[in-house]
Amino acid sequence: MTLRIGEIEYANIQPFFDKLDRDQLRSQGFQLKTDVPSSINQKLSEGSVDVAGISSFSYAQNAHDYSVLPDLSVSSKGEVRSLFLFSKVPIEQLEEKKIALTASSATTVHLLKIILIAFYGVHVQYQTMKPNLQEMLATNDAALLIGDDAIRAVRTASDLYVYDLGEQWYKHTGLPMTYALFAVRNDVLTSNSNDLERVYHAFVNSREVSKSNNYMDLSNRFTLKQGGTIDFWQSYFQNLWYHFNEENKRGLLYYYKLAYEYGFLSKSIHSISVWSKVHS
Repeated sequence: MTLRIGEIEYANIQPFFDKLDRDQLRSQGFQLKTDVPSSINQKLSEGSVDVAGISSFSYAQNAHDYSVLPDLSVSSKGEVRSLFLFSKVPIEQLEEKKIALTASSATTVHLLKIILIAFYGVHVQYQTMKPNLQEMLATNDAALLIGDDAIRAVRTASDLYVYDLGEQWYKHTGLPMTYALFAVRNDVLTSNSNDLERVYHAFVNSREVSKSNNYMDLSNRFTLKQGGTIDFWQSYFQNLWYHFNEENKRGLLYYYKLAYEYGFLSKSIHSISVWSKVHS
């Protein structure tokens, strides 16, 4: 059995996928399945994919079944530019207000809830809706959008208070935030270790090639696909951190600690299991 690979379709994780030799991978029997974060999270959890970029929150929910691929993540130390709370009032005034959430990322939904409770002492009502800013704000006081939906919406949100959740997290903790990790099901580690190494190095190579030309190819692709300018997209990709070091681990474990304390996680997460059987 060759590996089934889960790919999140959002821009922020594309440096790991843009330079994959997809034809070669398919000719070797690998399968690639693309979807929104929540669906890829579910596919890895149920075993319909074997290795995937997943939300950090989903890793915590399944930590006993997963290992993390080393030095791969989507993180930021400060603003992330694709996770926004759009609000009709300042964030401090959201007590007992209504916030519309997107269902596409558990990490960001719980990051928002943590920020509001832990850092602002604000308790609100939540409603999950389709990611359409105008419709969300028609019946709510604020709305959370993530990924490509957030990037598009922020261009026309001049009359709203806009909060970057990565910036909010760093402001109050001094730590980076990791939004996505690459995880593999533990039952794959022994049976498909050679295939896993091949996929891992393909991810690393895609990241390095994407970075080597300052993300110009990605920036051109997303300018055509979603609008904006090449300068915006280059700045967007350059601002993100695509490695996973000890500082990232500290920030993520603190996020898990708060998520457990506020009842969002059923189990406390004290460590992150990283796969180590990688050869140069």
